[in-house]
Amino acid sequence: KGYKVYGTTRNPDKYPDFSAFELIRLDVKLPESVQEAVSEVISRAGRLDVLINNAGVGITGPIEETPHEEILNVFDTNFHGPVHMMKAVLPQMRKQGGGLIINTTSILSIVPSMLEATYSASKSALAFYTKSLRRHLQILKTNIKVFELLPPLVDTEMVANRHDKKISPEKLVKALIR
Repeated sequence: KGYKVYGTTRNPDKYPDFSAFELIRLDVKLPESVQEAVSEVISRAGRLDVLINNAGVGITGPIEETPHEEILNVFDTNFHGPVHMMKAVLPQMRKQGGGLIINTTSILSIVPSMLEATYSASKSALAFYTKSLRRHLQILKTNIKVFELLPPLVDTEMVANRHDKKISPEKLVKALIR
């Protein structure tokens, strides 16, 4: 449809033969990396029409056994990362007179799953942020549209790499009968 597509990854060197679209280095947890990536797209393309926030990490396990630094990592990636991205692209979209932001949340943001409280909470926070930003931009008549996708579990690299706490059968039974 005539769009110039850029993908992002923390390590573009991992994909030397990738050619479907250009890859740009980006770590959504680092505001300076976000700003560099957005500036690079604007420099190359002259504009930025669509942002799809789909970075994410998963975590599964009993709340009481999940180290707090892992909880912070999930929120830094799944919530703060998209917020950094939106804040970085909004000035350009306003300047252009419009744009589209799509945030990938999860069905678990509205139907939490046992042992995935942290993941569900991070995606729920992003879902509410998305709704609030959409309303804010509508009131200001910016012509910037904001939507969320709520996919079910999809077999991706994120699922394969998520942190799963090993749960003993005894603890699982206790959790189920509480």
